[in-house]
Amino acid sequence: MFELLNETLFEKHIAEYLAGSKMYNQRTPKDFNIQKLVDSDMLLQFLREQPMWQKLITQSFADEQDALNIVIETINTKINRGESLLSLLKNGFMLQGRRIRLAAFKPKMTLDDDDADHLYKKNIFSVVRQMKYSTQGFDKDNELDLCILLNGLPIITLELKNEATGQTVVNAMHQYQTNRHPQNRMLRTCLVHFAMDNNRVMMTTQLAGDNTRFLPFNKETVNPQVEGDYPTCYMWKELWQSYYKKVKCGKI
Repeated sequence: MFELLNETLFEKHIAEYLAGSKMYNQRTPKDFNIQKLVDSDMLLQFLREQPMWQKLITQSFADEQDALNIVIETINTKINRGESLLSLLKNGFMLQGRRIRLAAFKPKMTLDDDDADHLYKKNIFSVVRQMKYSTQGFDKDNELDLCILLNGLPIITLELKNEATGQTVVNAMHQYQTNRHPQNRMLRTCLVHFAMDNNRVMMTTQLAGDNTRFLPFNKETVNPQVEGDYPTCYMWKELWQSYYKKVKCGKI
């Protein structure tokens, strides 16, 4: 029977699977700026895929780094003013008369919009292990087991446990409730938080300390056994791969 011995190997197993797929790369905590909430290299890579980017630099900025700094500053200003990351990902924002797109969603009519189709396929998903997310407060220097970024911006966090070591999804939920500051800027910005062990998954979209409400995110009431892997492997083999599978199957 397939079994990994501890939480660290469970984390490594998931991260390596994602990083080995067509859809992901693996980044390090050092690549991520906590204060600015971004892996700037990944954001820049996505911006460069947009036809307007070079025109924007040429017409309005000293150089590419200057333009990137303004984009990142604008993202942070909007988040500080209460705009959700989901809204920014969906709508982008205007800068010097040009729309900055932070993510590309499935175009309605690919045949009529080659630029939208191209950009959709250029979304960059990154997985980061042991992501440091806080520089102040009671959880200063704490780390998350895994974090998923979209074009350099944090969208998903995960706390992992392995029943083989006596820790379950209940311990992961408790960790979010007691050891993660609910008002932490990065945690408030992310779209969803998952507590997961080798058999069960729970999720929440808002941390509220002891009052955090988690909902089941299992594939079935009891996740079925999977030969050669964990019962929760649908998360990293199916759910977090669905974007690429649609591309591969021509469903973009």
